[in-house]
Amino acid sequence: MQQLNPVQLQIYQHFKSKVEEQNTVLTQNNLELQKIQKDIVGVIQKVQESELTKGKLNIIESEANMYKLVGAALIKVTREEVDNEVKGRLDLLTKTLKNQEENKKRLHEAAKTAQENMIRLDSEFKYAIQQVNK
Repeated sequence: MQQLNPVQLQIYQHFKSKVEEQNTVLTQNNLELQKIQKDIVGVIQKVQESELTKGKLNIIESEANMYKLVGAALIKVTREEVDNEVKGRLDLLTKTLKNQEENKKRLHEAAKTAQENMIRLDSEFKYAIQQVNK
C-alpha cells in the first residue's frame, strides 16, 4: 500500500469511521435477526400446540367434566372457560407472531440501508481520493 499524504489520510480516517458505524449496525441487526428468528420458531410451535389443544377440545363432549391443574390442585372449570383461555392464548400468540414478523421486516430494511450506505461511502471515498490526487 502506498504512503498516504495528510489530506488522503484524513479522508481515509473519516470514511473508515463511517464504514465502521455501518458495519456495527449490520452486526447488531444480524444478532437481532437471529434472536427474532429463534423466537418466531418458538411462537409458531406454541401456536401449533394451541391449535392442537383447540382441536382436541372440539372432540370432547360439551358436558364433560374438565379440570385445570393449578399448582398441586385440580380445579374444575367449565368448557367455556377452557375455550376462552385457548382462544385468548391463540390471539396473544398471533399478535406476538405478527409483531415479530414486523420487527424482522424492519431489521431487514435497516440492514439493506446499511449495506447501501456502505456502497455509497465506498463511492464517495474513491471520488474524494480522486479529487485530492488531481
